[in-house]
Amino acid sequence: MDVNKLMRSLAAKTNPNDSAQWLPLWMHARDTAGIMAELWKHWLPAAVRREICGGSEEALQENEALFQKVCVFLGMAHDIGKATAVFQARILEMLPEVRERLAEEGLEIQNISTFTEPSAIAHALAGQVILQQRGVNEGICEIVGAHHGKPQEAVSESTFDEYLVNFRGKDSDAELWAKIWDAFLQYAFEVSGIQDATIIPELSGPQRVLLSGLLVMADWVASNQFYHPTISIDELGREDMYPKRTRSAWKKLKLPAVWSAELGGMDEAAFAENFGFPPNELQKAVLEISDAVSSPGILIVEAQMGVGKTEAALAAAETFAGKCGSGGLFFGLPTQATANGIFPRIRTWAEEQVAVQGESKEKLSIRLAHGKAELNQDYADLLEAGKGEFTGEACIGEDEDKALVVHSFFRGRKQVLLSDFVIATVDQILMAALKQKHLMLRHLGMAGKIVIIDEVHAYDAYMNVYLERALCWLGAYHVPVILLSATLPASRRIDFVDAYLNTSKREIREREKRFTQGDEADWRYSRAYPLLTWTDGKEVHQKGLQLQSASRSVAIRRVKESERIQTLRDKLRDGGCAIVILSTIRRAQEFAKEVREQMPDSDIVLLHSAFLMPDRAARERELLQKLGKRSTKEERDHLIVIGTSVLEQSLDIDGDVMLTDLCPMDLLLQRLGRLHRHPVHDAMRPEQLKAAQCYVIEPDEDAFESGTRAIYGDYLLMRTRKRLPDKITLPTDIPNLVQDCYDDREPDWETEAEKIMYGKAKEKEEQRSKDKQTMAAVYCLDKPRKSLENWLKSLKADIDEEEAQAQVRDSENSIEVLLFVQKGNEIHHLPWQHEGERLPVERIPSPEEKRDLLRQSVKLPSALCREYQIKKTLEALKPMNELVLSGEWKHDPMLREESFLLLNEQLETELADFCLWYSEEEGLFYEKGAADDKT
Repeated sequence: MDVNKLMRSLAAKTNPNDSAQWLPLWMHARDTAGIMAELWKHWLPAAVRREICGGSEEALQENEALFQKVCVFLGMAHDIGKATAVFQARILEMLPEVRERLAEEGLEIQNISTFTEPSAIAHALAGQVILQQRGVNEGICEIVGAHHGKPQEAVSESTFDEYLVNFRGKDSDAELWAKIWDAFLQYAFEVSGIQDATIIPELSGPQRVLLSGLLVMADWVASNQFYHPTISIDELGREDMYPKRTRSAWKKLKLPAVWSAELGGMDEAAFAENFGFPPNELQKAVLEISDAVSSPGILIVEAQMGVGKTEAALAAAETFAGKCGSGGLFFGLPTQATANGIFPRIRTWAEEQVAVQGESKEKLSIRLAHGKAELNQDYADLLEAGKGEFTGEACIGEDEDKALVVHSFFRGRKQVLLSDFVIATVDQILMAALKQKHLMLRHLGMAGKIVIIDEVHAYDAYMNVYLERALCWLGAYHVPVILLSATLPASRRIDFVDAYLNTSKREIREREKRFTQGDEADWRYSRAYPLLTWTDGKEVHQKGLQLQSASRSVAIRRVKESERIQTLRDKLRDGGCAIVILSTIRRAQEFAKEVREQMPDSDIVLLHSAFLMPDRAARERELLQKLGKRSTKEERDHLIVIGTSVLEQSLDIDGDVMLTDLCPMDLLLQRLGRLHRHPVHDAMRPEQLKAAQCYVIEPDEDAFESGTRAIYGDYLLMRTRKRLPDKITLPTDIPNLVQDCYDDREPDWETEAEKIMYGKAKEKEEQRSKDKQTMAAVYCLDKPRKSLENWLKSLKADIDEEEAQAQVRDSENSIEVLLFVQKGNEIHHLPWQHEGERLPVERIPSPEEKRDLLRQSVKLPSALCREYQIKKTLEALKPMNELVLSGEWKHDPMLREESFLLLNEQLETELADFCLWYSEEEGLFYEKGAADDKT
């Protein structure tokens, strides 16, 4: 009996479109091995190859050839578990000709119905067990067991004996199956060039994760029949088809090139050429540090708003990438708005990297990654030309020399981090610490990147559990990380450095002793500003800077709730403009209505998150026109901008006077960054507004406003109010104000009642923080360890992207709807959107039309989404959804997943006992329900 022929006659794939086609197991193994080799040679960044080879440059030089062979071996052996009686019984139900051929060769495959537990052993687990029995080391076996996205749990030596029938069918066939497995393993050794199993080195946990990610990627490509077509059922395939078949697949795949940063660092001249202006003192310091560090680790940049932290981080990223062989950049921001805002800047920088890439004219890939990325017009332009599954690409620029692409393989939700340049909400990096299937693909992507995270102070106790664990894994992969903040509490700085270095409790105790005894400079509680903290290997360094930039003072005054209108009248009597930031959407809407009634000559602009995307974008453009750097005195005079915390983020606007609800100190300082921001406007400010003034709104009663209290809690509000001075000098006072608000020292309370109230608030806040951390830890990944067994135990089973993003944010329930007008049985746009034209529900809209439809989205007020209300709200939406989807739209995979809110011709509707209406000036408003609707 020819065992090798039997082995080559086993099936791996069918063709769902042609029952006369199949793919033998040996060919799928060769296909996957070939793609593994191509990925290693032509796509995997040097930084990832170095980590897989052992984590150092010396290890890369010494072991690269061996680990390339290991990759090929994994590709060959990954599906050996399909060479089992139960798998062949199942697949041959669809391939009767192959079943007959195997019987003629001496191997009779039983019907699947004869197996009592046919699903008990998946082929990935079977492969792990078969290899373990043959002396292949644990790491390789675990990777094979994990190649469908989840490592196996509790694999023991008894697994084989417990499910003998699944592995080798009838007792009489036991010896034959053993020979087939031995032959397959020997074939894998021969193709990979590995002499035997003893040559394969032991693997660390991070090595196992990265190789698992690479194997998942290769298996997906090898399983795509566009690249690796099936063959006739009458054929067994031929060895001489290789390597031509692999080269053909690789050519079709057309993966973008890997970014290769210039070596040698960046001097001031190169910085000026890259960014169009010479570096300032902060940027010079970052250039010097990134150039001097020998083993880049984590770099934390604390500096005031508007000083060029983004450009400093990008310059450091280029230098670190050159030193580490990184193949890309991840830039994470707190919100979709901030990610959209920075996308054009990063895209411009990325295009410069393409130009530097040189004469090869190879393309690099870019990805904007958040829930509404494809509705961003800049990004949509890139996507439009790149259509199809895995195939096609979109180019930026007029010529092929400067090409940035969105490669469709990287557009899948699990492949987000595999693109060269990823601009995203921070969820994408947090999800690298969330237990979910195919997590190793995220790790493969982030291990080859430089990671920049902006506004790193903006995450709560829940999100920080995931952020710190992600930093721990990034440190294990030696990924350079750059964190940016204007207002970072010292405790967070310590936590981030310790997470990255995976500092043990013992090491922390020893550090406490050294610092207490004065043996070592204490980097933890420095109040220098700007402040740079970085690691070089395991060593922590720090440098405080003194910038020459002009300081500016802001007078802090208190104003009662009932005095807000009169304060605005007094301050704007001679002209000028005001920014009013309130805690909730409802407060902002109600105050805007009050101002319109009592100050009819003023120009009121309202901005919050309950506007449709096009309306919000139009209002942001209006604000940039009237309050931006180029705004005129005529545009600014008597303008009152009223909004929520969305005014803190990403809008480059400049007010003459500010009113704000109380908020935690770091956020208050961010708000002050929108006051007297541009010196060019100083000359046009009215005399009484020449000095910057911020009025902090206090309720008429001696308590915190209910909406503000619900969002921030009494503890931080009490500490902020107690520490708030009558004058703040920016940026000088930033570090002391932030650290005083967030450190452990108790404020001196004037009354016993205040002290008791603060004690209760502190206890409540500590419990809330502890509860958040406990809740987040349930699905948070463990720290790096050697074995993959149980690595994803208790994982969130096959959740989609939105659910995963919700899991790493402690957010309340929300319902997002597309908002239109119902006229009889017709559905129309709102009157000012596309002139209120009718929607073509009788046909599937074009991609451009669909993008426009999806932009008509808004979140329902949180009063309709609370736990006790949400079911009623969803029920009330059903008839509207059914009406819109009664035509062809129900066949569109995107539109049929949406919810729709239909207004009458007066732009009102009733929904679940609430009255809602929408206006171009106010956004979505509602009656009934609490007035603490959060932004």
